[in-house]
Parts: sequence; structure tokens; C-alpha cells
Amino acid sequence: MINRYATENHSRCVVLVGYSGGGALSVLTAPLVPSACAVVTIAADLDVDAWTDWHHYLPLKGSLNPATQAPLDSHIAQWHLVGDRDSNVPAQLSRRYLERVPDDHIWHFSGFDHTCCWVEQWPDILARIDSQLVVPAAGAAPVSHPD
Repeated sequence: MINRYATENHSRCVVLVGYSGGGALSVLTAPLVPSACAVVTIAADLDVDAWTDWHHYLPLKGSLNPATQAPLDSHIAQWHLVGDRDSNVPAQLSRRYLERVPDDHIWHFSGFDHTCCWVEQWPDILARIDSQLVVPAAGAAPVSHPD
């Protein structure tokens, strides 16, 4: 569906955005979308095994885990937004995945938890990401640049 939409709309740069479990899906989906140029996760469980252990849930047998998959290609920029007060997906649970991401692309929000404040701050967060994402020229790989 994403690929068809991107093709029909001549999209060179698709940014996949996901919240919580949707963040894990965004990371897992990105390699399957040729025009994916960036992934943004919000309060995402990027190590499903650590998350299920933390909550004492049964393991998700047969599910893919972003932390155990190959790293995303370097042409796919990543931003991972973490609420420092998030008790559902504490940042340390995603450590195994986040160790592969440049520190300046892991944004910590001190007053945020799993639900609080993302919606209210989303316009500012999106503007910050937009200012760092450089959309590639046709045929070129996307890049991000520092603040």
C-alpha cells in the first residue's frame, strides 16, 4: 500500500512515523519501502523482547523484533523520541536498538511519559525534524544534517 501510494504520487522521500508499537512497525517496514528516507518513532518499543520481559507478558513468538533485525540502511535517517517519564516503554528497554543510532537522533523529553505531551508538542517536534531532513534530489540518497 505504501509503495503503491509513493509510486502513484512520485514520492522520492517517504517518512514513516509510528507511536508506541507503531514505531516498531515503522522501523520494520522501512526496508520494504524503496522510497523510505526517514523513520520517526515516538515512545516506541524497539526491543520487543525486553518490553515483554519488563511487563511480564508472554513472548511474542513469531513476531519480528527491531533490535534483532539488521540495522536500517544508512540512507534512512532516524529520529527516536523518548519520554523520560515513560513507564510503559522506558528508554532502557530500547537500548539494544538505540545503540545503533547516533545520539543526536535520540531525543529525550524530560516531562513526557508514554502519552503525555506528544500531541501538544507535535508541531514543534515535526518542525525540528523537517529542518534536519534533507530531501534528496531525484536519484540521490537522503541525508540529515545537524541542528
